[in-house]
Amino acid sequence: MIMARSKQFAGLAVAALLSVTAEAGETLALRCRQVHDGNGEVFEPGVVVVEDGKVVAVGQSPALPSAAKVVDCGEAVLSPGLIDAAWQLGTHSDVGFSEQSSEVIPHLHVADSVDLHSEVFETLAREGVTSVYVTPEAASVLGSQGALLKTGGAGISRLVDCPPSIKANLGPESSRRAGWNRRPFSNNVDFHVRRPTTRMGSTWVFRKAFASAKEYAELGIEAVNGEGHTEESIAALQEVLSGKVGLRFQARKAHDIHTAQRLCTEFGLTHILEYAQEAYECLELLAETRTPVIFGPLDAQARGMTRNFGDRTKPCLRAPMLLQEANVPFCLTACDGLGESGLARIAGRAVRLGMDREAALAAVSKDAAAILGVGDRLGVIAAGNDADLVLWNGTPLDDTSKPVLVLIDGQVAHDETGLLDDES
Repeated sequence: MIMARSKQFAGLAVAALLSVTAEAGETLALRCRQVHDGNGEVFEPGVVVVEDGKVVAVGQSPALPSAAKVVDCGEAVLSPGLIDAAWQLGTHSDVGFSEQSSEVIPHLHVADSVDLHSEVFETLAREGVTSVYVTPEAASVLGSQGALLKTGGAGISRLVDCPPSIKANLGPESSRRAGWNRRPFSNNVDFHVRRPTTRMGSTWVFRKAFASAKEYAELGIEAVNGEGHTEESIAALQEVLSGKVGLRFQARKAHDIHTAQRLCTEFGLTHILEYAQEAYECLELLAETRTPVIFGPLDAQARGMTRNFGDRTKPCLRAPMLLQEANVPFCLTACDGLGESGLARIAGRAVRLGMDREAALAAVSKDAAAILGVGDRLGVIAAGNDADLVLWNGTPLDDTSKPVLVLIDGQVAHDETGLLDDES
């Protein structure tokens, strides 16, 4: 079924809700000037066939089902829906959305803090972002598990099943971000003070927690509460040690990237790096270990948490191209950026700074899906994948191009074209 969620008109401040429906099981064939499949292939002209929320065919002239309704998209260009692999907006965050009662909370889930009614998801859909991985706040050294969800759709059906992963933080945010457990002011230390307050302290909390989890597992006994952990948190860390749950490190600076690798070697873990703005200084290490990198934002100056919490880095605008040349698996994130700081603009900036266009598109679609463990479903326009599609009024990622039609699971999430209006 094709259902139009909303239709945004250029220059208007409000959205006119549509009630366009089509017969159940209807098949659409979108015919465009080009189709960029996200896997490096460009079909010109291109056709994508969509049925029941899935792509059933793609190519220059694939065989069309007899009942297919052909939609001529003229000179527009189709690409996969964009995927941001590290996002935090759209959560219940009046005072931060992470539980701050402990530095070790891997048994908790970000999904319980996501506000599915947040308007930010509508904005993301309008900008061509069809899926986001909501990463935990860095208010704890060992944070909660993240959640992958679509930016449009109905209720909890938007949550996408993906391999679970917890997040570790070695930078200053675990002490400085916390609102209620504040850091020491001057020499006044009281029960509100949060520890650790240094990188060596954060590293110790990480090492102590995993050492305890490993010890309990080797002894074959259940964990007991104490020393900063609970039975539930130790059980969750044991799943990380066994490989059932993945591990991310928020590590912007080269120092933290090396520390993350050292800790993972010590405990026999694999990991993903989040943000990693100084990854360009660790190319040999990352290429050798094949450590995936979620890189961003691509800015010349620090912004957001990097600026506010003293975790300043030495930015390198050529970093995406350098990661590509070093054959390091990576994707791009906008780090909560919208508009001119949004994901499409970040990828477009990488192209202008020397990155191959198809590689940049893959870095916000196929490669992001692969790092998230959902490459068999998202990120590429291919038969059997979800019909998350973006129609552009020009070349994807160009500054002069924008999404004019966005489908999520084959349903209209944003439409400036009117192409599907006659489907009512």
